[in-house]
Amino acid sequence: MPECKSKKMSRNGFAEFDPVLFEAPPASTFPVYAWIWNATISKSGIVTQLDEFSLAGIKGIYVLAEPKNFRPQKQRTMLEPDYFSDEYVELLAFAYRYAHEKGMALWLYDEGGWPSGGACGLVKKIYPDASAKVIASRDITLRTGDTYLLTSMIAAFIGSERLRGDLLAERETIITEYFVEPYEPNDNFVNLIDEKVVDTFLELDFSVYKQLGDIMDDVSLSFTDEPRLIMPAWKNDMDRLFGERFGYDMLDYLPVIVGNRPCETPEESKAVADYNDFCRDEFKRVFFDRYAKKCAEFGIYFSGHLDQDNTLLNGIRCGHADPLPLLRAMDIPGVDTIWRQIFPGLKFDRLHYEIDFFPRFASSAANQSGGQLALSESFSVYGDGLTPNQMRYVMNYQLVRGINVFNFMSLPYGKERGLALCMRPALCPEKPGFRNMRDFYCACARASYLMRIGKRVCETALYLPSEAVIAGESALKPAYESFISIGRQLESECIDFDLIDAEAIRSGVEENGCLRVGGALYRSIIIPEHSLAPVDVIEKAAHFSGEVKPFAMSKNKNLRVAKRQSDSGRLYMIFNESTEFVCDDITINDSGQCYLLDIQNGFIKKTASDLRVNLESGEAAFVLFTDRNIRTVERKVVKLKLSSLIFVSARRFEITYDGISSRAADESEIDHDFSGEVSYRLEYESQDSTVGKVGLIELDIPGCTARVTIDDSVVATAAETPQRLYIDNPSERGELILTIANNSVNEIAAKEATVFRKWDDVDYALYHKKAIVFEKESVFTLPDMKEIYEK
Repeated sequence: MPECKSKKMSRNGFAEFDPVLFEAPPASTFPVYAWIWNATISKSGIVTQLDEFSLAGIKGIYVLAEPKNFRPQKQRTMLEPDYFSDEYVELLAFAYRYAHEKGMALWLYDEGGWPSGGACGLVKKIYPDASAKVIASRDITLRTGDTYLLTSMIAAFIGSERLRGDLLAERETIITEYFVEPYEPNDNFVNLIDEKVVDTFLELDFSVYKQLGDIMDDVSLSFTDEPRLIMPAWKNDMDRLFGERFGYDMLDYLPVIVGNRPCETPEESKAVADYNDFCRDEFKRVFFDRYAKKCAEFGIYFSGHLDQDNTLLNGIRCGHADPLPLLRAMDIPGVDTIWRQIFPGLKFDRLHYEIDFFPRFASSAANQSGGQLALSESFSVYGDGLTPNQMRYVMNYQLVRGINVFNFMSLPYGKERGLALCMRPALCPEKPGFRNMRDFYCACARASYLMRIGKRVCETALYLPSEAVIAGESALKPAYESFISIGRQLESECIDFDLIDAEAIRSGVEENGCLRVGGALYRSIIIPEHSLAPVDVIEKAAHFSGEVKPFAMSKNKNLRVAKRQSDSGRLYMIFNESTEFVCDDITINDSGQCYLLDIQNGFIKKTASDLRVNLESGEAAFVLFTDRNIRTVERKVVKLKLSSLIFVSARRFEITYDGISSRAADESEIDHDFSGEVSYRLEYESQDSTVGKVGLIELDIPGCTARVTIDDSVVATAAETPQRLYIDNPSERGELILTIANNSVNEIAAKEATVFRKWDDVDYALYHKKAIVFEKESVFTLPDMKEIYEK
């Protein structure tokens, strides 16, 4: 298979379909893994681990440092040398240079831990007043005759009346004082609407980036992770700046801004909305716009994600009731799905105003700002029981909604005690199946490549009711119900759509009966009921109510369809969102020659335009309609005839007090507690002498992964269902080693009550309670392959 050397992403994606790139996708399209530096780093360790990653088929990394002072009370990390020390930067440069030599795609991560902004305490060392600032309140009681001096408070109230000066109490009086206090759960929470804080942070980061030298020519982006405001946020002179913008004193409305009482008048509601808009806009101006400019100076993209992406409610606590303006400031906007926000069969929680189509936040922002790439950080607390089938589901769920760049989590550097068990799934060579994912990653890359071709076709926009979020639950509940209902209906009808906000509608211009917003062109804009959208927004949106036709027709309402347009034709993705196998007819509203693109093996073959799709849960089909003649790639597939299996060896994954490891195991150890890999020797016969053929081995071992080794080289791997091992041009007969693996959850479950309890909580417990629940659903006994073959 030829290898494409392109490792750096283009924000514009790919201009047209290229069969060569489809067969051998570039490194820039593969999932990029976070490499967690949480122990003593050495050059030899770097080389060893990067070699292991490369052999496992991992083609992209970024270093995510977890310094000792990241979360010392919650998560023990043992990073040495110190974060951003000269020795650390030297090792970082060495790691990136060696990864570059291995042909890996490279990203940068901007923080020691998360959230981004504080450089894990370094910003505070330079600027001691850098802590996040919030408006707080407290009640004090004055006795008759007491004098109250309005000194360091920003405001004080008696009930709803603001004090304008000092007070002599004529009777017992309760005064509510409003003041500014720091928010300091750890050193990363800094004030990201303070220009000096942000400038200090960016200078620290980019001075390190500069030391990477010419390696920066192959770095795609800088990743910012959950930068946030702590609401109700404050910055110096906020009241003056607010007054200059809105023409009134925000301090008069502090009781409702802080949330001490609900709004009772239109003026109070407006003040709360204005305050939230002010904070978000300052956040964008001070952090996001500065960051984007700095990235442009260095020739890399600004990317990452906010926090609480999947709900309409929680974002307001992070400074963005409407996240779209912040995301549009990014070159490659993103979301995260780390807590099983997406999972087969998951029911979304309406009590917390969750949004099942939330990946559209990032893809909408990308479309509106003129880019073609949107990112997802996925899996970091899904648990070690996460299966490739589930990974495929989560990835395709997002792909069909416009996400096409994937950050998988994570690769731990340290193996001592709980260092490789804190954020799970955590991949490393000691764990079963580490080397069984190569072809799965390649299939992911092919899918990602396809969904970066040309431009996403999306003519519908659904209005985001952020005003209702700010207004409170009585307004939010009906707006949310309407918003969710419309979005789900559009998806069930195979109509793609973006999310849009007031800022985008106001800035958009009419173009041939559509609204042009950056790179997006909307024929239809839908306003949910009771959204409290401003009158001018409703009136402008009403001009854009054109009919939008579905991309495809199917009786099955669980099929989702996305479309991309390029010079080479129209590409369609058809995704089975159900938990069941789907076999159904689907009619795509298109014409021309039709090609089926098989992401499992890179084959391209002509097919009829009326398709019968056969899709496992979470599986997707990709179809290209074109007026061109596309070179087909279709080799003869020969099912290999196999002999009986002979046990060769086994490796057992183990958790001890000292950490994780693996060791040789006897066949008798393969019991219900076994986590590991088992290898069998067998003979094969192709019964076909065709040159260039592909040998096929089909397996039916749900939950397991497999690899085939011939002459000490891995020639094929299989992960997701249906499990097919494709062996390139095998000899007519020969011998191979088949290695099957389960995952590490049997061992985790077996040791949770013993080894885990001997550790301190800071060794493993930060995310353990959530991950272990997921993992206990995934415990299973590794099957005896000899029994399977005898049947």
